[in-house]
Amino acid sequence: MKTTWAWTTAVLIAVAVVAGAQDSGGNAAAKPPFEWKISGETAEEFKAEFVSNHKADQSTPTLLVETYAAYTDSRDELKAENDRVSKMWQEALNRSMAKMEAELLSDEAIAAMQDEAAKSQRKDSESPSYVQKRQPMKVVKESDGADGRKVVEANQSVSVRRKKWGSEEWTEESREDKFRFTCSKGDDSKWRIERIEAWRRDWEGAKGGEPNYTWQEESPMLAFLYYMGEEVKKWEKRKLPEAAQDTPRNAAMAIFNTLMPTRERLEQRLVLSIHGWFEAMEALVTEGFRKATSDKVLESAKQSNKSAEATREIESETDGEGGIKIIKFKPRFEWGGAVEMHMKLVDGKWKLAKAGIWEKDYNEAGEPEQKFAEQPNVYSLRSR
Repeated sequence: MKTTWAWTTAVLIAVAVVAGAQDSGGNAAAKPPFEWKISGETAEEFKAEFVSNHKADQSTPTLLVETYAAYTDSRDELKAENDRVSKMWQEALNRSMAKMEAELLSDEAIAAMQDEAAKSQRKDSESPSYVQKRQPMKVVKESDGADGRKVVEANQSVSVRRKKWGSEEWTEESREDKFRFTCSKGDDSKWRIERIEAWRRDWEGAKGGEPNYTWQEESPMLAFLYYMGEEVKKWEKRKLPEAAQDTPRNAAMAIFNTLMPTRERLEQRLVLSIHGWFEAMEALVTEGFRKATSDKVLESAKQSNKSAEATREIESETDGEGGIKIIKFKPRFEWGGAVEMHMKLVDGKWKLAKAGIWEKDYNEAGEPEQKFAEQPNVYSLRSR
């Protein structure tokens, strides 16, 4: 199973949508296949109850695949209230982080981060550069497989509008994503999925530069959910150091070692807030499917978080203006520049005033030079 673990909590939220969708004309649209009942004011209390509007049906392979698609295929109608759900989660997460942020960040740093977030939200909503719409997956063929199995093929229409880089010109394209489901019938007469494949380009098998497409095993949504579950377990076992603010160095290190991991731990816990969705999907697949997926996920999880746990090293401490102490961290990767934090003394404690990264740039003469780029969102430095 080829898996790319580039998922974030935003991706998880993108498929967890509250009902009440509106069409482009503002009229009430048909209910989506499922909805969420959201509760909780903080990230620790946040809860999303899965409510199905699509009656699960496993009496035939085709109806089984249609049910699975209804719960997982990210159709456009599921995105109608995505912004609202995402906002609810982010607000809950922000409430949970507010106290620690107030301890480690100056008022100016908090205000700059909040302003940056507001600008980003406005830009995304007012001037998107990428718009994708996915139609419901449709079964196109059911055929006999080996040993009494059935093979169900399904297509999903996708349209994409993308703004060209550096211009206001848009490009449009449409495609058909193709999937194949191998289904088997259980002793209880219910059909279940035991393998999912997608029709994808085989880059390794291509010859002479000609595109070569083959059926390739698809990493299902359950794989992501299992993976996130393993990440939660790892974070629960990880003991984070208490923040020390007695020196500029210690306070700067606490941003990386305490503040950022605390937020990431809470972000990972989003998967624990979802109730009913896992069980609904697991009921549609075979025990063998679940075990094989889980085993592969466990292996992948062993390799994760290595960069997050890498030791940060301080390169220098210098004086800035107005009592500011500038803490510069060594780059952790060849492709990344140094991280720099400006610390200020507030009521006897060192706090972050602002932070940024040193990036390769060019002066007017075309000569390479290093340029400091401020990063108002301090959490964007987690991967640097």
